[in-house]
Amino acid sequence: GSGVRSQRHAGVAENLAGTKAFKDLIDRSAREGALLNKFDIAGSLGAAWASVLSAPLGATVETLQGSITVEDYLVTRCVEGVVHGGDLIEPVVPDPVAEAITATALLNVLAASAPNLVAEARALPRRDWINLATGRVTATGPLAGATPVMS
Repeated sequence: GSGVRSQRHAGVAENLAGTKAFKDLIDRSAREGALLNKFDIAGSLGAAWASVLSAPLGATVETLQGSITVEDYLVTRCVEGVVHGGDLIEPVVPDPVAEAITATALLNVLAASAPNLVAEARALPRRDWINLATGRVTATGPLAGATPVMS
């Protein structure tokens, strides 16, 4: 063979829904990094800022779940930042635009699995929907069987 791997393309909703398959690996890696004091968020952001601003948004990057456009990948990183920023001991209050991007992306995940519940989820305050969609709180009623949509 040519050595080139054939990877499938994942969109935002598929990528976010697929995190369930890797949740134990992600959790273990984050906890080990925290114990070893390996998190330098400000330094990492500073180093990546120029690359992010000049990235060709239509290009693809390879992930554990397949290829994804840079634009869609940045949306998934926004979702992770908003969701896990709230998990910190001193929670980070998300920027309203980032929170809106996150809520919409999670609604798109719900639309793929339970389109009949999107209107109900959309009627919730954004923060409440994000917490239900990611399992930070347990849903009741019709959304109980459809959430969390990502872990």
